[in-house]
Amino acid sequence: ARPTHIRILALCSDDSVTLTIEDDGRGYEQGSEGRGFGVRGMRRRAATIGANMTIATSPGQGTRVIVTAHLSRRGTLSIWTGLLWKRLRGRAFYEQTG
Repeated sequence: ARPTHIRILALCSDDSVTLTIEDDGRGYEQGSEGRGFGVRGMRRRAATIGANMTIATSPGQGTRVIVTAHLSRRGTLSIWTGLLWKRLRGRAFYEQTG
């Protein structure tokens, strides 16, 4: 692709994680992705985790790949943070009194 700049942005919320990767490289013609394994492999890995993936590109304009994975209610960041805090707090109390 011969980019001179690559930008990577990760955004996390309580219910999703979005990864955006964009470059200022050569880009490519939409629909020509089937010739190699790169884009097909990325789509397969995104599908494996139930993520949505979009690609915006055109010749001479670079490429932007956006992958969004929605977190289940059981796996949200706030729940895991709360569980970890309870565990650490309980352990500190036990060690002080035990």
